[in-house]
Amino acid sequence: MGGGARSEAIRLIGSAVAVLAELEGGDSAEPEHHNRIGRLTDHGISRRVDHQIRQRDTGDSAWSSVEVADIARIAEADQNLLVVLGSHKSGYIRQEAARLGIAIVESGSARPGITRMLAQRALDSIPDIRTVGADGVAALFAMELASDNEGRLPTAVERGAREITEHTKSPELCPELVMNALDLFEQRVGRYSNNGSRDHHRHNLKEVDRREQILSELRRTHDQLEDERAITAGQRLIAFYEASMTPA
Repeated sequence: MGGGARSEAIRLIGSAVAVLAELEGGDSAEPEHHNRIGRLTDHGISRRVDHQIRQRDTGDSAWSSVEVADIARIAEADQNLLVVLGSHKSGYIRQEAARLGIAIVESGSARPGITRMLAQRALDSIPDIRTVGADGVAALFAMELASDNEGRLPTAVERGAREITEHTKSPELCPELVMNALDLFEQRVGRYSNNGSRDHHRHNLKEVDRREQILSELRRTHDQLEDERAITAGQRLIAFYEASMTPA
């Protein structure tokens, strides 16, 4: 994990503490804190930053003292805070954030930061949190697969699908979500489509190199899979990345 991810994690926690304090009647947070937190429902948090936030122990700060019982009230006041709380060091906080994220998905108003958070929790190291996160992503994908929508995938759905398909442990941890994400990519035009063709990737050198690394890891670990659904999901994900090397 690079220093950039660590620095961004520290900044996000600091801004979250400032905005949380304001919600509790404290001093007004500086505009930079509101701006940083205010971007989260639109963009979410990267997997690297999510990892770094989960490693941070801030002692007795407002961040460490957040209670599970407070999360619903906080989320109602500011969904951006729900996104960052979804990366909290406490598994109980992450699980509650994911549970509330499901309600947002089911309401039909989920934004990319919420769906990205749910997808990251579907890949969490704690099984109970994975279950809740996966339920949220499954609901998101099911709604889109059952819809009459045509054309480009909604950004919130595509962000969740990307988060699932870009993790090399997804076939093992959530094979059904991998299959659903790939079904969506097969049916719908993606963000990087070329004249309407179903191309879901950038094709600059840095991005191609990153996908080659993902593909290499997927191939390396595929023979270790034992569950039939995981094997099938792994095969489909490998084929997806192999096809991605040539622009559509």
